[in-house]
Amino acid sequence: MSLAALSRLAHYSRGYLSKVENGQKPPTAELARSCDDALNAGGVLVRLALDRDGRGDAAACPYPGLAAFGPGEAQWFFGRERLMAALLARADEHLRGAVPLVVVGPSGAGKSSLLHAGLRPALTHGALASPGGSARGWTVVSFTPTAAPVRALAEALRSLTGRAPEELAAALADGAQDAAGLVRGLRRDGPGGLVLVVDQFEEAFTVCVDEQVRREFVDALCDLARVPSVLVVLGLRADFYGYCLDHPGLLSALRDGAFPVGAMSSDELYEAITGPARAAGLEPEPGLVELLLADLGSRGSHGGALPLLAHALRATWQQHGSLTVADYRVTGGIHGAVAASAEHIYRGLSERDQDIARHLLLRMVHLAEGGEDTRRRVEREGLLEQSADRTAAAAVLDAFARARMVTFDTDHAQITHEALLRAWPRLRGWIDEDRAGLLIRQRLREAAEAWSRAGRDPSLLYRGSQLATARDFAGPHHRDPLDLGTTEFLTAALAHERGQQRAEERRTRRLRFLTVGLTLLLVLSVLATGVAFHLAGVAGQQRRVASSRELAARADAQSSGRPEAAMLLAAEALRRARTAEARSSLISAHAQYSASRYAGHSAAVTAVAFSPDGRMAATGGLDRWVRVWDVESRRVLTTLVGHTAVVRAVAFSPDGRTLASAGEDGTVRLYGMSRAGRLRHTATLGRGPHAVHGLTFTARGRLVAAVGEDGAVRLWDVSTGRPEGVLKGHEGAVHSVAATADGRLLASAGRDRTVRLWDVAGRSAAGVLKGHTDALWSVAFSPDGRTLASAGEDRTVRLWDASARKTVRTLEGHTDTLHEVAFSPDGKVLASAGEDRAVRLWNVDDGRPAGSFSASQEILTVAFAPRGAVLAVGDHRVVRLWDTDRSRLAGTLSSRQDTPSWAAVSPDGTTLATGGEDGRILLSGMEDRRTLGVLRGHRGPVVWAGFSPDGTRLAGLGHDRAILLWDVRRRTLVGRLTGHHDDPWVLAFSPDGKTLAGACDDGRILLWDLGGRRMTRTISGHEGSVWGLAFSPDGRTLASAGADRVVRLWDLSGNSRRTVELRGYPGIVMTVAFSPDRRHLAAAGFGGSVWLWDVQSRRPVTVLKGHTDTVWAMDFSPDGRALVTGGEDRAVRVWDVARRSSITLTGHTGSVKSVDFGPDGRALASAGDDGTTRLWQLDEQRIADSLCDLLGTELVTAEWRLLFPGAGAPRSPRCP
Repeated sequence: MSLAALSRLAHYSRGYLSKVENGQKPPTAELARSCDDALNAGGVLVRLALDRDGRGDAAACPYPGLAAFGPGEAQWFFGRERLMAALLARADEHLRGAVPLVVVGPSGAGKSSLLHAGLRPALTHGALASPGGSARGWTVVSFTPTAAPVRALAEALRSLTGRAPEELAAALADGAQDAAGLVRGLRRDGPGGLVLVVDQFEEAFTVCVDEQVRREFVDALCDLARVPSVLVVLGLRADFYGYCLDHPGLLSALRDGAFPVGAMSSDELYEAITGPARAAGLEPEPGLVELLLADLGSRGSHGGALPLLAHALRATWQQHGSLTVADYRVTGGIHGAVAASAEHIYRGLSERDQDIARHLLLRMVHLAEGGEDTRRRVEREGLLEQSADRTAAAAVLDAFARARMVTFDTDHAQITHEALLRAWPRLRGWIDEDRAGLLIRQRLREAAEAWSRAGRDPSLLYRGSQLATARDFAGPHHRDPLDLGTTEFLTAALAHERGQQRAEERRTRRLRFLTVGLTLLLVLSVLATGVAFHLAGVAGQQRRVASSRELAARADAQSSGRPEAAMLLAAEALRRARTAEARSSLISAHAQYSASRYAGHSAAVTAVAFSPDGRMAATGGLDRWVRVWDVESRRVLTTLVGHTAVVRAVAFSPDGRTLASAGEDGTVRLYGMSRAGRLRHTATLGRGPHAVHGLTFTARGRLVAAVGEDGAVRLWDVSTGRPEGVLKGHEGAVHSVAATADGRLLASAGRDRTVRLWDVAGRSAAGVLKGHTDALWSVAFSPDGRTLASAGEDRTVRLWDASARKTVRTLEGHTDTLHEVAFSPDGKVLASAGEDRAVRLWNVDDGRPAGSFSASQEILTVAFAPRGAVLAVGDHRVVRLWDTDRSRLAGTLSSRQDTPSWAAVSPDGTTLATGGEDGRILLSGMEDRRTLGVLRGHRGPVVWAGFSPDGTRLAGLGHDRAILLWDVRRRTLVGRLTGHHDDPWVLAFSPDGKTLAGACDDGRILLWDLGGRRMTRTISGHEGSVWGLAFSPDGRTLASAGADRVVRLWDLSGNSRRTVELRGYPGIVMTVAFSPDRRHLAAAGFGGSVWLWDVQSRRPVTVLKGHTDTVWAMDFSPDGRALVTGGEDRAVRVWDVARRSSITLTGHTGSVKSVDFGPDGRALASAGDDGTTRLWQLDEQRIADSLCDLLGTELVTAEWRLLFPGAGAPRSPRCP
């Protein structure tokens, strides 16, 4: 094997291996272990290296750190014995199933270790009977897809065939027959079987950007799986499960049942810790294992804890070659070992090399604009070429690689595990301190890659404000250089702009010359004046367009966090010039604003609380009202009046049957839930002269505690309303009170700067917590009651150990008074907010910042929903919902345990139907999103739903293969269609509503008569799955398309069997649609382009380009002038068909699977894999004109002054 090949497989640079070969560096045990795995040497090299050092096997570290266990470390792989036995049993089943075996699990769950240290050695040693009962057993070949997966597969099989990779790749692409012949021709001793292990299969979707190559790769694997003597095993990260559903072969594999790799049990974790130690002759110090399991805590139930555990154990061993409690504590423990190791490497570098390390590591991070940051595979050669000192950069990479924090493959480098991004504060800090710049770089790089894939299409080059931002970012002052491809893209964009400018300058010069000439001719003076005015107008228009685009870009940057500001910026952009960018920004910001708020209060919201089941939310405000909301639909269930002053607090009892509110009128009002599910006033407590600032339920809901200006904590019996005690001790007003979940302990905080603890049963003081330097406004217990948080006017948050009565840590970062703190339902995150308009999120375990976002006004209240990571924030007159995992506004806050992926608008535009993972179809109002009804019947996810043309019926299609019909008005199931023996993918109603068509996985199209509920016709002709289906407006033609890339038009009139084929679309077709006048048919799918054919001439007339990935859905507007498309790139595009231009609507954070126009064409609905349904108002001018009413004059004016300081009164909108 060549040095280059060994470098690729062992994850060490060729330079480092060369120095070992020449004796310049010693062969370490780590290097020996990596080479042992690469060469399948069975541990021989490890033993030789250890013997060379005189240490023997006892000195070998049995824990792999952040890397996975390999075949050479099988003797140290413990804790997965039961899972391994189940995997072998499933493998035996799959030998007869002719489909790949898909092993699925979350990142860090141990899939790679299971495959390489579990399955591979077991098969090699005959744990599974091979074909023909051969004693030879199995030949096991493993690889990862890389950017060129077909070639990677060919390279993996190369040593077994002796054929060139190019020849193998061609054979693999030719289908099942050649695959079978290829397997028969493998050079193996005996008739044993072949096992092909494809680890990190998700790379086929992330690293490979060529859709055609990806399809050929998956087809080749499926073809190989059909060969009787071949077992294909795919290791897949769980969050890429949905990507596999798009390929029929993989769908069949998943339908047969993926093999899940979940979290380890406590017993399995114990064995994973102690088993390797026993095998290596180590004895963990008593108490260490228990300490490890305790430190794992709740993370032990999460697969992502395994890399942290393995690294902590490895770092402990590296201290002194043993496993002691003291050495474990030195490493930083489970949560600190990764950071300590990374920091040790970093601090060992020179100042120049530290700068190189920063550059290299940031290049290997992919920033998520709406999710969690991930590692990124980077071409190693390009990574080194960008460094000022290539040799130094290679040495830095080697340093991190030796610690298993960076790994290499054929031609790429990547961070070994995402755990490093989360666990190393320095790397996290680098990301956070320049996140905006890094995002610009990332977008620029992605744009450059799209430009390159499109053959350097000039239309994809940056322009205007986008180009100006990129140019400023890439200037000489910037710390990190751009890679070659991005530099070429930016250079081409600048050259294109300069060319445009020069052309414009030439035009301007010609016009100026003409103007000068004309002024010499008195007889043409009027004409000369006209030309001058025209020139001025052209220049002015250009300035307005550029300014509009710049403001639109600013609006886009604000949209996910400050939609009010985004709408004002976009409205001003629209006023300056009606550019596509301004229209897109305004519509997108308006949709985001509308989807993330509870509106109804006429003044600031001061209190918010959720019911324990998450179905209701209560809010109180300066307007003296308490409003109770239905969480799912965001509509007001009831408005509770009675308070005569500001409402300061609201709270639900633990059983959700009682709601309490308190206010500055000195009263606490109780509302009970009736049997009909309605709240009614049951008691008014207090009626004193002093304002009440806070309240909580305690003693498991039997008592309510309230605090206020009188400085006391007052208790009442909820059922009788009688006083149950007064707790005194504070000096001055008390602003907040909280109770532990068991109701035994109360905490109160107030103006005297103290937090006081109270024993509820004994009605006595239980402690005083001191440390704050100014008045306190909020106190909260963690869900387990062990931690207490407090905050106030000293701008700090303090975390207290509730048992030890001492400060754990102080959190700093706010710039003004804090009004509220709240713990997340799992207790891992704390939110704090106040007068600086910022909400900050903190990791409770270590006190590190976990995110932040801003509001439009000072924040008076925050509260977490009881499930998930959604935080409600009182923001001016509305309650805003934030997704704390993604630090962006949440599109929905739903009590449904599903993810809507389909939406349909009723023909009259009044009703929206959404279907999702739980099998229900929800009907809601288009205007107010009020829940109208729920349609039940499916036993699995809903994949399609649609209204009949008259709106009286709704058809649903599910993964359970059921096709159901409901009466929309009565909300009842009225029929079930049968006769299909394969999975339908999509349905379509005929225009008269009498026929329903269904497209199937086997290429057939089925027609049902809805009157008789019977199948009337089967149409065949497609080769492969049919994905797109549409009736012509007159019902005489049915269009279909799918995997064979052919669009077929079927004549349904009479008994005709005529069909027309429309060819040319460059990829698999996923969706088709007729224009309302039947003149055009649109088709779209893989590749992202949208083709329009003239139905009469059967020729393509238009190709619309803009999507960067697969288009899943589309719909024509009722007048046919607009076409909406949604795709894998998360974008919704609305096309002007005549002008071939589009606006892009953003906001979805997952692929868009459904789009549907309303009947007036001015509104549309979209739904997708992010679990949200979005409603878009397409009349941007109407949105701009309504901003004053929507936001209020006060907020518009305040935001305008922040956005345009010194610009005077708002110009758009002009509020009265």
